Amino acid sequence: YRTDTAAWDKFFLRSFLQECNLFQPAHPYEDTPVIPVILGMAKRIAKVDQCLYHYLLKRPGNITGKVENTSYIVQSLEEMLEHAKEKGIFEKYKEAYMWYAYWMIKGLLYHCNSLDNNKAKERVMEAGKRMAPYFPEWESIFRRKCMVWGSYVLRSIGWKMVAVPENLVEHYGFSSVFTLAQQPNEMEVLHNNLFRKGMVEKEFRQSFAKLKPEDVKGIDWFLFDFLEERFDLLNGEQGMFTVSDAFDGLEVKPQGTLCRRSSIAKEYWQEKLDAFMEKVLTLFSSDQVIMVRSLLVKYKGEYGKEELFADNNIEGCNEILNAYYNYMEIGRAHV
Repeated sequence: YRTDTAAWDKFFLRSFLQECNLFQPAHPYEDTPVIPVILGMAKRIAKVDQCLYHYLLKRPGNITGKVENTSYIVQSLEEMLEHAKEKGIFEKYKEAYMWYAYWMIKGLLYHCNSLDNNKAKERVMEAGKRMAPYFPEWESIFRRKCMVWGSYVLRSIGWKMVAVPENLVEHYGFSSVFTLAQQPNEMEVLHNNLFRKGMVEKEFRQSFAKLKPEDVKGIDWFLFDFLEERFDLLNGEQGMFTVSDAFDGLEVKPQGTLCRRSSIAKEYWQEKLDAFMEKVLTLFSSDQVIMVRSLLVKYKGEYGKEELFADNNIEGCNEILNAYYNYMEIGRAHV
């Protein structure tokens, strides 16, 4: 269901298309009503992993790039599903068609959101309800909510798990178990960068430790990773904090820093993780809790033109992170 269903990158046997007897409608998103059905009817499909055709994306006047044309997506999806029923393949591929429709409408919602077009988003949500008669679980899928704790990378994963951005109900960015497992504090933050000042203030004043089961009612998943645990620790007046990049320029007088590689830091982290996970499991059942093994990459740049990062400490950081993930997997195998 994540296969590109555009017609331009596919070859079909002429006799097979005649057998399918399907035709594209005369409105935008004309491939959607027919290509997914044709693929479902095919007995043999081969993929050529080679670039043989150049297609210009996001060109001026592109039909699918216009918000006013987005209303045709739901119409095209309805036509697709009716064709699938006519050809007798709907039940066989029902789940695939449901998720295909979901990703189509979700992509449209995110497009409207990026344009800050609330009216268009409301129209899409209303039109999307027309999928419910085909899929009984449709409305529940669009209500799914996710809470994310960890790195900003994890936030993008959380977005992919929910239909609309607002269903990513909380986001504890640049956070570690050290801040989340302890009570928030009101320590004064003096910083020469206002943006990072706000990030540090959020880190100091996280309220995760105060959450109660009623505060997370309706949340389907809790995602976390340990990517922010790669930094050393700052021993502040009111507890330990992970010294992320946001702390650069912070005008504080720390009592000292603790190297993340030290045995003391490892023992302290394990103690905090145990406390943190105990808290998590008072809020969520184990099947709602998902650990994502996020690591640092060695390369940057465009695909096919990657360059090595100048930072030669990436492998060392990943070694620390893998040790944390392994500890979690061994000690909390039920999550």
